[in-house]
Amino acid sequence: MINDLILRVTYNGVVTDLDVDGDVPLRLDISAVDNQEIGEVFGISSQNFFLPGTNNNNKFFNHGYLESAVDVPGLYDTIECDVLRNGETLLQGQLQLNEVVTSDSGFITYDVTVSNRVVEFNEALKDKFFFEANFEDLNHTLTTDNVFASWAPRSGSTFVSGGIFYPLIDYGFDDRLTFPTFPRLSADGNTATGSSANPDYPLSLGQFLPAIGVREVFDKIFIKQDIATLVVLYRLLTSMNYLYYLKIKMH
Repeated sequence: MINDLILRVTYNGVVTDLDVDGDVPLRLDISAVDNQEIGEVFGISSQNFFLPGTNNNNKFFNHGYLESAVDVPGLYDTIECDVLRNGETLLQGQLQLNEVVTSDSGFITYDVTVSNRVVEFNEALKDKFFFEANFEDLNHTLTTDNVFASWAPRSGSTFVSGGIFYPLIDYGFDDRLTFPTFPRLSADGNTATGSSANPDYPLSLGQFLPAIGVREVFDKIFIKQDIATLVVLYRLLTSMNYLYYLKIKMH
């Protein structure tokens, strides 16, 4: 039995560390990504473990090897499970009990599979589109006050909780964006219209496009799928406070 690898399960509010038998070759290809279909390979999809019939394991599985056993955890439903090695979490997912095997010599083994939450998350989102998310709470009127308000720090922001930012951007001169009424941005004070450096010919509101906070984008994705937020991703949200997504149609 290897003591540096454990399955930590949570069942009925009780946390239990299950014993694992044998040197399990974990498929730690977490960084692997299919270049043809981003997200197709999300790391460990599932991992099989063979748990010995120790007193600890038998007690948890309600002695599932007995014909009279009832309410065997993981047999008809899944259980929250973390796979840890040397105290480090390698995989977070759901444990399913596949079968209980009793050898001729009476040795008991619990065959279980732990499925990765990240892969389940990918499966839930792979056929969904960004436009399906509900961003109605970010609706607002394009006014000078709101543009200025979007430039304030997110903390304490009174404008859609800092979820919208209006960047001052020169969108280039490749004619991918068309401004039939408004001129392109210019920092040249000699330009008659649309200049950010000429107070006599100020910028027009129509030259500003709203960017949505990456934090809000992630939140909408999780809410849309009713998926429990991944802890690792939400730990990153504090660093996402000043990251914004600008949707521009490219031809």
